[in-house]
Amino acid sequence: MAAKAAEAGAEVKVDYRKEIEHTRDKHAAVHSKLAAFRAANGQKWDAFKDGVESAWHDLENAFKALRP
Repeated sequence: MAAKAAEAGAEVKVDYRKEIEHTRDKHAAVHSKLAAFRAANGQKWDAFKDGVESAWHDLENAFKALRP
């Protein structure tokens, strides 16, 4: 993704950079949810399940948005 952004025109570079940052934010959210689950030692899966699934779905959509 970063290589494509480097090769693209100035306007497209800005869009790629925004999408890359958005995807990084979503990745961080998924990572945070999984870290919270690990800290709970699996005892509260139901409480975290919805949050993890939502964060994963957001990350998936962010990656799909990066496709040309």
